[in-house]
Amino acid sequence: YFVRADLNARFSRVFGKDREAGIGRIRNSLEPIISYEYVPRVDQEDIPRFDSVDFVEAKNLLTFNLISRLTARHKEKKTGRFRTYDMMVLRLAQSYDLTEARNDLSAESPITGEFYFSTPKYFTLSATTEYDPEADSSGGRRLSSSESVRIHGDVFQLDLTHQYQRLPSKIQFLTGGVGLKLGRWRLDGKIWHDLVTDETTQEEYKIKYTSQCWGLGFAYVTNPTETKFLASFELKGLGATKF
Repeated sequence: YFVRADLNARFSRVFGKDREAGIGRIRNSLEPIISYEYVPRVDQEDIPRFDSVDFVEAKNLLTFNLISRLTARHKEKKTGRFRTYDMMVLRLAQSYDLTEARNDLSAESPITGEFYFSTPKYFTLSATTEYDPEADSSGGRRLSSSESVRIHGDVFQLDLTHQYQRLPSKIQFLTGGVGLKLGRWRLDGKIWHDLVTDETTQEEYKIKYTSQCWGLGFAYVTNPTETKFLASFELKGLGATKF
């Protein structure tokens, strides 16, 4: 069995007013959340373990969350329809292990931060990070982070992602992707680059033609160990064949 309980509140205020088109009213809300999770320790030595999912870890955890949110009301100029969406979200969280504290061990988890920003169309930015304030500053207190930017429209799309992890071994890579839609044609390219070794680990290029009831695509994928040429034929409603 397990136990989970949440205690939360919301404080909000609305700014601005609706317009003929575009962003109108914006609600700024602050949401403190306290969560408690308890999972008892269970003897699992006689249970076969194939991966980490097969093991249930004991928990006695108190988690503090603080969420700041900007929720916008947007009106489409052509249709006149309103929609509400989260324009910006900032979240900070830290857990406190009650069992570790009882044993006079370090009970505080790293601080987790999440940030999200979006316009009504075309642009999205997101970032997450883990920061350990008690870590040795010589090795860096940032444990991991991830940032991504997406620019998307009806014709063009650009995606950039950066990921970093310090432990157990340093990992840092950059992923970039570009998409272009020209009528029934779709062109895509994506590159994975390892910033630690300064090597490109994979490149992927695709072209696809789509008709009303069928589609034909080609792909070129290359990495340091192999190069592949792929083709696919799709009949909508029936499935696809790759070779």
